[in-house]
Amino acid sequence: MSTAAVRAAGDSPDHASRLPSLTGMRWAAAMMIFCFHIMSESGFFGQKHAQSTMEWLFCGGRMGVSFFYVLSGFVLTWSARPKDRVVSFWRRRFARIYPSHFLTFLGAVALFSWEGLHLSGRIAAANLTLTQSWAAFAPRYWYGYNGVSWSLSVEFFFYLMFPFLVPLIMRMGARAWWAIVAVGPVLVIAVPFLMDWVGEKTGIRPLFLVYQFPPVRLLEFLIGIALAQLVRNGRWRGPGMTVSAAVLVTGLLLTQKLVLWTGKPLISASATGIIGCVLLIPAAARADVERTASIWRNPRMVRLGEISFAFYLVHELVILTAMKLFDGPPRLPTVQALALTIASFSVALILATMLHDMVEKPFVKLLNPKPKPKPKPKPKRQGGKDAGTDLPGPRSGKRAAAAAPVPAGSS
Repeated sequence: MSTAAVRAAGDSPDHASRLPSLTGMRWAAAMMIFCFHIMSESGFFGQKHAQSTMEWLFCGGRMGVSFFYVLSGFVLTWSARPKDRVVSFWRRRFARIYPSHFLTFLGAVALFSWEGLHLSGRIAAANLTLTQSWAAFAPRYWYGYNGVSWSLSVEFFFYLMFPFLVPLIMRMGARAWWAIVAVGPVLVIAVPFLMDWVGEKTGIRPLFLVYQFPPVRLLEFLIGIALAQLVRNGRWRGPGMTVSAAVLVTGLLLTQKLVLWTGKPLISASATGIIGCVLLIPAAARADVERTASIWRNPRMVRLGEISFAFYLVHELVILTAMKLFDGPPRLPTVQALALTIASFSVALILATMLHDMVEKPFVKLLNPKPKPKPKPKPKRQGGKDAGTDLPGPRSGKRAAAAAPVPAGSS
């Protein structure tokens, strides 16, 4: 497809719906995070060989969060409305995220009450206001209640900044966009190596600085914005989806080896997969615009992508509930551990579908009602007593002169 066609697709009124592959890929990112939590938190696998295999396969799974951040910057920029108001944008994002977050917060309260754990009002307030990712010196706040909601705290920072960042980046031009795409990943890779020194100087844990601190994660969001601008202006010339996906998967599978080699566990947060993300997201977008083959455009995959946010919110609570039923990490033989993993996944998928269809979608419609169409003007009467001055025909005197049409070209 021509450069002009790519631009037209990016500027069309329904351009957001033209990227189903990106919706489908959201599900892959959610599954990466689910598998990472099964590997790192659940304790389902009791046999050493099985656990080692899980670590080798899914050590890089939290890279899914980084994928979401880059994808978020891309999709929001691609679907940005030129005359949109800041408050309208914020309201739409609130409607999309907060109702589901609030409901899963209540689910976490119920779970922890069942476990007999202490419920902190201050941590609850931080969670409900989505400010927990700013509590640099309070680790208990980071994963309080529904632990995965820390990433929503980061996303809300992105949403606050987006209406001010995008006009600025759009005016910069292609050289600046390429600079962000080239330098941004280098900085993402360098961050885990720099934050040990920053942590020593500030007393803040490197984990927080690399993984949770919103201004640091803003790098990935900015990369997504720049990528969207390059694609919609027909300037992206990266590889296709096959090569891009291979780069991403290779980075994820090498994560454990790279962590051991570098001695930097925090490179698993985003560094090992950022290049793959930078290549794969625009490749999928171009595949949708140009209507080339894409497995992510399958309707079932798109449907799973639509519920991926709800799945992300519920999956860890389901894992913790399974652990509670076993009074701690089950440490099961491999076959039973796989069965428990499949059962946890199935329950999370059912709950996510319900959350998406019964909470997320209705609240989006409720809080973002579509404007009513303007009424069509009534046709003017062509005759009769009540036609009055709307009746065409000659008029006499000064009134006729005033009503006469002005000839074309007159001033």
